[in-house]
This record gives sequence, structure tokens and C-alpha cells, in this order.
Amino acid sequence: MHRCIISYSGGKDSTAMLLYLKQNYYPIDEVVYVRDPFPHGYRLMYRYFKYIEKRFDLKISKLNSQMLHYIDRWGKPKLPHPYCVRIKVKAMVDYLKEKYGPKNLTIYLGIRAAESNKRKAYEYNEYGMPYFWNERFGTDYLMEYPIYKMKNPLKYLEKNHVKINPQYEKHSLNRLSCKYCVKNYKLWEEKGI
Repeated sequence: MHRCIISYSGGKDSTAMLLYLKQNYYPIDEVVYVRDPFPHGYRLMYRYFKYIEKRFDLKISKLNSQMLHYIDRWGKPKLPHPYCVRIKVKAMVDYLKEKYGPKNLTIYLGIRAAESNKRKAYEYNEYGMPYFWNERFGTDYLMEYPIYKMKNPLKYLEKNHVKINPQYEKHSLNRLSCKYCVKNYKLWEEKGI
């Protein structure tokens, strides 16, 4: 049996993707969140997850990664290849392999072309393409980017009366991220966190 999994962060893109999938009757077998070392605590995040679970009638599986262990050993992730992505993906794929096996699975990712020039260059196939971590993790999964062409996820959520994560407003964020994210850690340092 083929399974369909949402990789969910609690951010605007993954929430817009969840809404899009529900509105367009995509099959969803599980929603998976891999926990980051957030500088702003989990209480507000998990309260938002409860709202999402109720709003969409689903359950979010919350996984732990070993990020803090690696940060202690290797320091903050750095560009061009931050190791943190690999650590989070490993936590999710290990969980999925144990639960569903190494095949017959599609992972929905909330990646949009408008996010960066690098993402604009992705080879995109709306019907699924090989998961880019297959070789590394010994799997044969597919991935889909259901909102790849979406320009403004915030407007889409607002139009459909779906609240965004309150972390954005509370911390004046453009993106939700871990304390050590190469794209956001300077913001946390400026805030003294």
C-alpha cells in the first residue's frame, strides 16, 4: 500500500500546503514534524499544533532530532551545506522506514519556487519525483511539491481563514527557524537569545 506523508514545520508554507492538500482531496496518511532547538520555546508552537490538528481533523507526529548533540560537537551549521537539514531528514526517514518500510511512500514538501533562486531551479514534477535523500538513507520514496508555484501562502491562508503560527508576530519573523538556522540565527543574536 502506498502512503502519503506531510513533512510539516508549523510555518506558513507547510500550513498552506496542508490546506491545499485538504482542499484538493490529496491522500494524507500522516503529518510529521521534526523538532528543532527553538530559541522561543515550544509552548506556543504546540498550542498552534493543537489548533491545526483540530482545524484539519488530523494528528501531528512530533519527532526529536539530535540537533543539540551535533551542535555541541560540530558548532553552528554553516552554508553552503548546513548539516542540520540532514540531521532532521534522518530523524524523519528513520521513523518512516521503521513504520512503513523503505518503499511505497510519497513525502509532500512545502517548497516554493518563489523562496529562492536555488529553489526556482529545482527540477519539478507535480506527479512525484525520486526523493533526494533516497541514496543516502536506503529508501525508494517519492516527493511532491504541491505548492511549488504558489506566490503568496499568507494571502492563501488568510483568504481561507486559517491562522498562521503566532511565532511570526511574537518574534517579528519572516520565517520560522531553529536557533542555529543559517538563515535566521543573527536575528536571535540581535534579540539576545
